[in-house]
Amino acid sequence: MTLVSLLRLSFRNLYRQRRRNGIMLIAISIAIAGVINLSAFIRGMQQSISQSAIDNLNGHIKLLHPQYLDDPSIEYAIAADLDLSGLFATHDEAGIAYRLVIPAVVLSEREFRGVTLFGVDPQEEHISIFKDFQFRGEPPQSVDFDGLLIGEELAKELRTDVGRKVVLTALDSTGEPLEVGYRIAAIYDGGAREFERTHVFIGRKHLQEQVKTTKVTEISILLSNDEVLDSVWRATQSRYPYLRIDTWMTASVFAAEMSALVDTMILIMTIIIMGSLVFGLVNTFVTAVMERMREFGLLRTIGMRSRYVLIQVVIESVLMMVMGLLTGFMLGLLIYSFYADGIDMSAFTAGMEMMDAGSQLDPDLLLSDAINIALICVILGVFASIYPALRALKVPPLEASKR
Repeated sequence: MTLVSLLRLSFRNLYRQRRRNGIMLIAISIAIAGVINLSAFIRGMQQSISQSAIDNLNGHIKLLHPQYLDDPSIEYAIAADLDLSGLFATHDEAGIAYRLVIPAVVLSEREFRGVTLFGVDPQEEHISIFKDFQFRGEPPQSVDFDGLLIGEELAKELRTDVGRKVVLTALDSTGEPLEVGYRIAAIYDGGAREFERTHVFIGRKHLQEQVKTTKVTEISILLSNDEVLDSVWRATQSRYPYLRIDTWMTASVFAAEMSALVDTMILIMTIIIMGSLVFGLVNTFVTAVMERMREFGLLRTIGMRSRYVLIQVVIESVLMMVMGLLTGFMLGLLIYSFYADGIDMSAFTAGMEMMDAGSQLDPDLLLSDAINIALICVILGVFASIYPALRALKVPPLEASKR
């Protein structure tokens, strides 16, 4: 018996039980549409987590003194004139930011808080979350601005506001305590409460003058192409072996681990959802096989080999899965089109902050995920047909033909 004949018989048998198979087809389609959209949602969360880690003053690559993270003081600053040319192609560079970062204490008339003080150049910070800040007050314009920028949460805790004076306490490059009064030039809305509570900004040049240094404590590099990250990291490490060279994945380990888990999460989710559906598919085919036992017995009696019966049942199962895949993909793409431009997650800000994700979630439907879903469905469809087919073969042909 040819494959064409088996396909013809399989289509005819599926059509003969069109009501029952139609219900099963709808269930498969809905499940596949759900898996597709869940994978797109999770991929969007993965992109949001990784992008937030990059934007959160890390960049793709960060250069630090090897001991700075253990003791974040000016003592472990690095030269601000490092030659970074030749590490990457011009079109791969999105920007470089030089920062002087030191621990400090901010004291208002009523409260005080420990913070991290960032000396930055606003013109360089287009590579970080700084560019997305919403300012209330006087936005910074140059590298030597001398007003403090504090977050909304810190302003609430200090019970202060724009234009008020605060005292900033830190250590200078000689280890001597430094106390300077500053006017709050602006209060920024950074989206994340913990970020707003701990990050304070001032002009890098002004801060260098105050602490008596010309150095910086970190250099962040943002690349326009993620694919060159490894090569640029290796080149930077080779040129500056005496520095600590972090990627965003080592600078933000939690975000990197969450991002790395996504592939496994999607695979497990697909297997669980489609595996549950397979139980219904097995039940459908067992019922169909029992109803057609006489038919199989007659076919085997007139000379149809047992393996063709097995192949026919497998083909019917695979056809059911393939039709479910096609309709499920179309339904899934239709649903995806309604939110493909992004989902506003601001109502879940606290939860998104815990996962280091932003308040805007942009779903991402990858072709590789769609292919994996299709392969898993077809494989599960084959396994779902094995048991019903074997049950049909266990009954002797003469006995089956009498049923």
